[in-house]
Amino acid sequence: GLLVLALAGIAATFHANGRWVAIQGPVTLQAVDDGTLWLGVNEDVWILDSRGRREGRRSARGLGLTAAPSNMALAPSDQVLLASRVDRDWQLVERKTLAHVRTIRPQWPQDIADLPLNAVHLAVSPEGHVAAATGGGHTVLLFDREGRLLGRTAPDTYHFTNGLWWSPQGWWTTDTNRFVLRLLDARTLAVKADLPLRRAPPATPFLGEAMASQGLPRAGGTDLPLATLTRLGR
Repeated sequence: GLLVLALAGIAATFHANGRWVAIQGPVTLQAVDDGTLWLGVNEDVWILDSRGRREGRRSARGLGLTAAPSNMALAPSDQVLLASRVDRDWQLVERKTLAHVRTIRPQWPQDIADLPLNAVHLAVSPEGHVAAATGGGHTVLLFDREGRLLGRTAPDTYHFTNGLWWSPQGWWTTDTNRFVLRLLDARTLAVKADLPLRRAPPATPFLGEAMASQGLPRAGGTDLPLATLTRLGR
């Protein structure tokens, strides 16, 4: 009888842990216009107003994904590119209605396709090209609007790479472990410039998410900030 109770307790613990793992909380955030935010929460996308009040909610499956959204990137023609950590395909949806537009099946090179792709980050150019930073794949890939592979960065350009964004100068990317921002040519992905960052404080020596900054200059200055970054600890 005690053995049965013990086994039941173990089963209940595994069940509870499984439910806990499934509750991911907020994962990805995207401002789709001046007054609207999309927030990925568990298996849904929440539509929030500028004050953070929820005005709508869509399921990941209703948007063409089979798992929680992990990436939301603005795309041309008032669309948003969606991806998850499980799906190999991407989904394009309308910004105003979240209606599904089409599916993009990227041509992952085999060495990257063999990876879990749990840490892929995406950015889209005004012409619809998609850049993908592959995390532990240590490379940035470039695809056309149909998902055809256009190119990839040279070996040893990165020691892990996470955040990235498009700019008129090219693709800004993170060399995560070397604590450097790298600017890539928009078409060839050749390195155009490196921007080493200060590692202080030492408790957070890695770069995480990154995006173009919308901040204001420092008081008394005129230079706009380049990026908004998160830092990762050991």
